[in-house]
Amino acid sequence: MELKIASCLCFISLFWTMRCEELKIICPSEDHPDKCCAGYRKINGSCTACIGFFGQNCEEPCPSSNFGPKCSGLCNCTENEECNPFVGCFPNINASTG
Repeated sequence: MELKIASCLCFISLFWTMRCEELKIICPSEDHPDKCCAGYRKINGSCTACIGFFGQNCEEPCPSSNFGPKCSGLCNCTENEECNPFVGCFPNINASTG
């Protein structure tokens, strides 16, 4: 049973690695070497995931309930926190403590 699980995890890991390598080839392409995929932008010559933003060249800010790389995180904040587009739930310094 453990061998089957290990084999399955190995296969998934290999597939995921191959898929990531495949995506690197697609964006940027030979036709557009300076263009990053949507959700990424050029920083020091490398395509880097947008943090707190999404879209082509990271031009759109995250919706109020999302955060992180390509706005993929979902905030579930308490009433004394607010959703920070970069790090998620963060203490709201303007919240009343009464």
